[in-house]
Parts: sequence; structure tokens; C-alpha cells
Amino acid sequence: MTFNWPKKNISSWFIIAILLIAGYFIWNQEALAPTDSQQIEIQPTPTPAITAEGQDCIKKGGEWKTFGLRTKEECDLPTSDAGKTCTDSSQCESGCFTDHLGATSGKCGENTVIVGCGLIFVENGKTSGGALCAD
Repeated sequence: MTFNWPKKNISSWFIIAILLIAGYFIWNQEALAPTDSQQIEIQPTPTPAITAEGQDCIKKGGEWKTFGLRTKEECDLPTSDAGKTCTDSSQCESGCFTDHLGATSGKCGENTVIVGCGLIFVENGKTSGGALCAD
């Protein structure tokens, strides 16, 4: 003998089952609460101590951190010749840069650490041949 479910009542049985399950969890909040073994304690990442070299960098107005793809911390100081017209990087504290290829002069960079893409260097009064990435 087989039992035939009334087709109209299948959705009713489904709704009743969902309500019973929801009711169970509402009345038994402990069933939803994590156990001690499931609780995760989040600890803040400790801030590494700044070295004497890093402290000296910060005192000079620089930024002490890792830059680009580099793994070692470096001091990025503002340059005193930022924006000065140049024809070669040897005339600048950082580098001589321009915005367009074919330029014969550029401007000295603002910082001692050179990082980024799309950099066009001016060397010996000529651009370096293309935009470069420095990391």
C-alpha cells in the first residue's frame, strides 16, 4: 500500500516544517550560540618597533616604511629641489622626470624614494625611451 500525498497540501507541509524548525531555534538560542571551541578571539597585530634609523627618518620629516614591492623599510624624505628644472637625474636629489616622451628637460622629483609606474626619466637631455615602473 502506498501513501499518496495530496498535491495541494505539499506546500502547506513544507511551510509547517520550516515554521517548526524556526520555532525550535527561536526557543533554543543555545542551539545557535557557538560553543567554547568555536569562539575565535581576534588579537590585534602588534606594531613593530621602529628602529633608530626609522626614528631618525621621521625626525627629519620623512616617511619610514616599505615601498612598492620592496621588503625592506626605507626612509622617504622630501627633496629640497622638488620642481626644479633639470636635464639629468644627477642634477636632482631623487630623479629628473617629465610627463611626455621626447622632452629635453624635466622637473626634479618631490621625494627621495622613487616608486610607481608611468615614470619618464630625463637623462642627458633626453627621455629614457618609455614610461617605466620603479619598485
